[in-house]
Amino acid sequence: MSADISGSTDFQIKFLEMVEREKLTPEQVYNMDETGINFKMLPETTFLSSHEKSAPGFKKNKERITVAVIGHLKNINLPIKAVLILDNAPTHPQDLTCHTADIKIIYLPPNVTSLIQPMDQGVIESLKKPYRRKLVSEILQYSESEDKGLLEIIKKINIKDVIYMLAMAFQEMPSATFVKSWRKLWPDIEKLVANANPSGGEEVENESILQDLQKLSGNDTMQPEDVENWIKNCDENLENEFLNDDEIIILATKEPQENDTETDDYEEEEKVSHDDARNVMEVALKYIEQQRESTALDLLELNLEWF
Repeated sequence: MSADISGSTDFQIKFLEMVEREKLTPEQVYNMDETGINFKMLPETTFLSSHEKSAPGFKKNKERITVAVIGHLKNINLPIKAVLILDNAPTHPQDLTCHTADIKIIYLPPNVTSLIQPMDQGVIESLKKPYRRKLVSEILQYSESEDKGLLEIIKKINIKDVIYMLAMAFQEMPSATFVKSWRKLWPDIEKLVANANPSGGEEVENESILQDLQKLSGNDTMQPEDVENWIKNCDENLENEFLNDDEIIILATKEPQENDTETDDYEEEEKVSHDDARNVMEVALKYIEQQRESTALDLLELNLEWF
């Protein structure tokens, strides 16, 4: 659908009037948007070189999750009063309210996301690039330490790993990325926010991803444009995919198909027994006790917390 320029202009006027009327600061205004991520998908070139694409049961991995990205200015605490801006996606009920009057929710009009929604002005895109770098690096580490095929290695990446990688990628994003994302909605934002960490380093990041992908594939035929296309297209058509309750139930209860890499059954993580954990903790306490900087109070606190 075409973007609604007049609708975005009207919303911006009302938004700036609210900022002036309620004397809001940049630290008090947030925007949240969801994005889909095919969290295990690698470039096809990676598999072509390892001959795994022609292996029985090969299918491009499309396991996906939905991530909520909340735009805020870094290194600040949530203020007492805040405004949260949401778009009008079906997943955001229009009667959504907070239990406290100190947090106000306002909604963007239809078809203005591409024009003024801050998270769609480079933030989500900037989050996915370091995530892809961390994903490739994680898979490469597994491949260097274990004698297994690429498909088997990818199976080892689980949701917990993805959450940690996304969290680290978010923390690494420069403050300037968030500040600039508000410029279309709040033109004076950069005058109001000082000392934003500069953005940059994309070329270095792309080069790091390219080198790791070349190591995974076993050759250097992959080019920088292949990395750009992969990052740009691997989550294509996920942004506006909304499932109803029945569709979610069908997906959740679907029986895995033989040789279907999209429904991999993960190896159950070996549970650590209480005795093993206790033994490890006792060794750690002994190590801490032998350090000169450790005090009796430190050891007492650790013993009380664990035992």
